[in-house]
Amino acid sequence: MEPNQEKNQPTYPASGPGLQPAGHSSPQTPMSGFNDTPPKKRRWPLSRKWTIITVVLLLVVVFYAVVIMLHKPQGGNSQDQTTLYINRPGFTHTDGVGDPLGLASKSAGQVVQYGGQNVVQACALLSVEDVRAAGFKIDPDQLTTSVTQTFFDGVGPAPYASDSVESSFYLPDPDITNNCEYHLMNREYAQVIVYQPNYIKMNVVASEISRTSTPLPDMGSVKVFQNTKAPSGIPNDNDYYLQAPTATASVRFETADSTSRDKALKSIAAHLEQAAATPTPARVFTFNSPIFTGSTLDPCTLNDNVLFKAIQGQDSGPLVKQWVSTVVGVDDIGGKSYNVVANDCDRRSSSYSVITSKSVRVATQTFETEEGAKAEYYFERNTSPTTSNAKDITPTIGDQSFYADSTASEDNTLVIRKGRAILHINYYVPGTDKQLSADQRIKVMTDPVRTMIETKLKDFK
Repeated sequence: MEPNQEKNQPTYPASGPGLQPAGHSSPQTPMSGFNDTPPKKRRWPLSRKWTIITVVLLLVVVFYAVVIMLHKPQGGNSQDQTTLYINRPGFTHTDGVGDPLGLASKSAGQVVQYGGQNVVQACALLSVEDVRAAGFKIDPDQLTTSVTQTFFDGVGPAPYASDSVESSFYLPDPDITNNCEYHLMNREYAQVIVYQPNYIKMNVVASEISRTSTPLPDMGSVKVFQNTKAPSGIPNDNDYYLQAPTATASVRFETADSTSRDKALKSIAAHLEQAAATPTPARVFTFNSPIFTGSTLDPCTLNDNVLFKAIQGQDSGPLVKQWVSTVVGVDDIGGKSYNVVANDCDRRSSSYSVITSKSVRVATQTFETEEGAKAEYYFERNTSPTTSNAKDITPTIGDQSFYADSTASEDNTLVIRKGRAILHINYYVPGTDKQLSADQRIKVMTDPVRTMIETKLKDFK
């Protein structure tokens, strides 16, 4: 479901402070004296005294009306306005974006090895904090489309399939290798892909560099090349290769901001140089905002090999792909609004091709309040025009659960509410996926997902 999508929900009526009309009695007009001079006619019907009193009262009413409107939650919110939105320098207010700087990252704390060598994770070379420190602004998006990473998490035991015919001549698609992507404001872009000999044929990397690139001055011990012979045709597109003894990073910018680009490039080179001496853990996406104080669910910790194997019948590969919202969002549901963050994770089999890979996907929406999760669940289950073939799951998984062939955000999905979080879980089987019935999918998913919820989210509220 897309945050900030207005949803009609009759059981959750809009509420919010209102103004009661203030009435007053008209004062009596003083009688004129009995004399030969006729009384003077006043255009304003009140005396000076009552005029002053009336003006003061009107000013008081206007003042409190302005105060109420400024603090009134948009759409009749269930949360106080100060918890829904926060102003950030350099960003204009956008409906659905509560905090445009809500996304953060931190070290996962664990160095992952693959093929006997430490993995240099792409988002560790260019983190959320590095992007902002360089002067870029990440596109504020309440959907999970602006920041993605594909990384080795040390969980999937199946091998990375780098021995295909294609891999002997071409570099792999970014979606199926160590990759980090940021969509920036003004339609700009930054991407880092990391190639290492434990999962990529480095002679293919060397051939690509020699064929397309020109050497630039080194950055410390890191060799730098710029791709000058294979232009993309995109204005302000800049491609580089940064080469260190343990890894080569392919770096791409689409930006007119050369100052920020150069700062980011130097930061990547420094991290790459450091990774040769000090193993680098992956970066975990988090949310750090004064308007979202609760913990959030990381679907990549839920979507592990145990869940994958129980659903797909085989081990998963070593890579997972994660999409994450860049903001603390504001979700309008039935006339009320709630702070929410979104996070998706896809685990695949070891196939070199995305099309032929089996997959299990877990998407989470974590709300600031349980009321928000209940409203979202009710909308998806009962009033969303996109929900089809909804079936309640019994016994219930988590606090509430149903399956639908189509929901507000995914197809063939098990939808679960656990406390203040909504989980969407589905899976894909190449070739026969469209032949699976709803009952077959429910049977395959319910027991593994129930076990995952009861073991990993037992205490989540």
